[in-house]
Amino acid sequence: LDFIEGRESPGTGPGYGVNIEDSLPLLVGFSTQLGTLYLDSIQGNLDPITGLTEVRIEGTIWDETEVTLDFIEGRESPGTGPGYGVNIEDSIHNEGSWFIPEDLLVEGTMTVEGLLKPNGGIICDDGDPDDDGTHSFEYSWRLFDDSGDLHVLGAFFPNGGLNMDHQFWVENDTGRTHIQGLTRPDGGIDVNGSEFVVEGNTGANTGEITSEGHLSVEKDVFFGTILEETRTIGRPDLGVSNPTFAQPTLFLGQHGRVTGGNIVLSPGVATGLESTTSHGRLVLGVPNRPTEPFNVARFPVDDTDGVTDGGATILSGQDSVGRGGDFVLQAGHGTSGDGGNLVIATGEAPDEIDYGTIILGGASFPGDHNQREDFDYVATRPPIRESRDAGDTFIRGQSTSNSNCQELLFIGGDGSTGSSAGSVVVAPGFTEETQQQGTLFFGRPDDIGDAITMSRQSPPVPGDAGDTFVVAQSSILADGGDLFLQAGSSGVAGTAGSIFLETGLAAPTPNGGDIFWGQAGDDLVVHRVVAATTAASTTSILGQPSNAGNGGDLVINSGAGTLGGDINLFAADSVVNGGSVNINAATGSTNGGAVVVEAGDGAGTHGGWITVRAGAGGVTSTTGADVTFTAGTGTAGVPGNVFFNSAGVLRLAAVDFVQNTAGAQDFSIVSGVNTLDIGAVPTNFFFNIGGEGVLRDRLTTSANVVELPGSLGTAEPAAAIGELENFYTDL
Repeated sequence: LDFIEGRESPGTGPGYGVNIEDSLPLLVGFSTQLGTLYLDSIQGNLDPITGLTEVRIEGTIWDETEVTLDFIEGRESPGTGPGYGVNIEDSIHNEGSWFIPEDLLVEGTMTVEGLLKPNGGIICDDGDPDDDGTHSFEYSWRLFDDSGDLHVLGAFFPNGGLNMDHQFWVENDTGRTHIQGLTRPDGGIDVNGSEFVVEGNTGANTGEITSEGHLSVEKDVFFGTILEETRTIGRPDLGVSNPTFAQPTLFLGQHGRVTGGNIVLSPGVATGLESTTSHGRLVLGVPNRPTEPFNVARFPVDDTDGVTDGGATILSGQDSVGRGGDFVLQAGHGTSGDGGNLVIATGEAPDEIDYGTIILGGASFPGDHNQREDFDYVATRPPIRESRDAGDTFIRGQSTSNSNCQELLFIGGDGSTGSSAGSVVVAPGFTEETQQQGTLFFGRPDDIGDAITMSRQSPPVPGDAGDTFVVAQSSILADGGDLFLQAGSSGVAGTAGSIFLETGLAAPTPNGGDIFWGQAGDDLVVHRVVAATTAASTTSILGQPSNAGNGGDLVINSGAGTLGGDINLFAADSVVNGGSVNINAATGSTNGGAVVVEAGDGAGTHGGWITVRAGAGGVTSTTGADVTFTAGTGTAGVPGNVFFNSAGVLRLAAVDFVQNTAGAQDFSIVSGVNTLDIGAVPTNFFFNIGGEGVLRDRLTTSANVVELPGSLGTAEPAAAIGELENFYTDL
């Protein structure tokens, strides 16, 4: 039949359906008519054997409100072929498709071999008999219409695949699930025997996701809510009793043939307009163990692929079309203690192989073709913008407790063939206001007087040591810069520091090196700075003293050459009195020191001259200065002698000899074994030769009269000049 429908009730509209058993008497006879059968009731007779009152019509069994049949098919429409299915209470069954305009209530199992289109959504009862329909979530499984949202309180096993209007579908065999809308599996998700599990509302583990395979998400993944809460992406703990080692957790970027994909870890951005906003930070470490060491490293390299050297690891700042971004490595702050250290350590190596090197500046490693190394590199501290003093900057070598400390080296770059070696420049800061530079200090800031040594290292192989130069600043268009070596000052009643210029030691002989001054072709002047506001102080050049032997000599030699160089000792000129040149020997406990002035010997012609000349008088003085030779005085009152020893002639430009001490000879001339004493006292003779007096008085002559002293008699006139001469001769 095509259509069965109950008659309307007169005056009330639709009837109460079809009662087939009550219409049984109308179908007793045989009928072949087609069309619509209007019945009020069909009722079967009681079967005395089975006790059933069912009605059988063409293989169908009608019993009370149940109809049992094997096949229902709609009739064809006359002239058009297949009909539109079977319409039972507005539900249409047509060629395997079932259109239900209202709700479909399924209490048992329903199997759908084809496509199921629940356009109104699907709801599965949660089995709670106390449901009164007044509260939400009274179902165990619900699929919402249009949005595709799925709420599941229990486990979901889509083993055969699922497709809901392409908003939610699960692929057959693979179990791959595609969800276009919101998924709420309140009871959890278990795929293919726990290969992929989402824990439902189970207490402490609610919402946990575990997967034995890969989890592929095509779009963004968000964790947590908009509330202020902490969320963790991690792996389950092994537990204290588990003896196995924890394994790595990998975050992999996308592989590509030309370039690999980046992994971007981005903190949150502050979007407010407040002045105190700040962006988030990337924080590393274990939250519940903040004081334990935290390591960031790469996987080690083994030789399984024939590769033994480790690859480069690069941490880069932000690139920009303008100025590049800064890259800051900063240790932790201490609120009640010292700040943390910033340690940059090279890789370790076996004892016979050098450790790694810290390289500053442009990166240089195999495969890097975009980096430059030939540029100036500056390592500095950030400037202070406020009115505060800048802090000190320390670079320290390694300390040790039980062994020797090693060197802190600053080495310039090495040059290859045709290039020069790099220099090491240590420069103080510069002040714009005063146009002055700072000071270079050597030694510790907490130094309390310990000695400090500046030296070069000895060469590692036998050979001559290299020269060491300390050079002041040169200038192309102006004067060269001065070089100052200044000892330390004393702020109290002490002695200022000294400057030592010491030559190197020679082993095993005690021959030290020399100290050289000046350039090869220029004059050298060694002097002190001008005393601008006070009188000048004394400058002394001292030889070496000794506590165990003779004092050291002080030798000043001029330079050797075709003509030997002169030694000139000049006192300074003055507007009042010129300076003096004093050569004083020292006092001795036994004998005083001697002053020896010797001219040089002449190997070819004659020896060198010794000239002693006093100064001449000026405009207001007609008297020249004296030349005085004074012998020393002994403790017994006996003066010393003044000796002129010469094989030639002693020439005196004056004839006056002054006796300074009464009763003693004033002057002696020694030649060989003979001594001529010249005295001013007549009783001791004016001249004594070998102790015999030869002249004790004088003669006075006037015209031809000779006045003899009283010891020789009275004066007698001379007859002639010749007689007088004879008289002098006799005398």
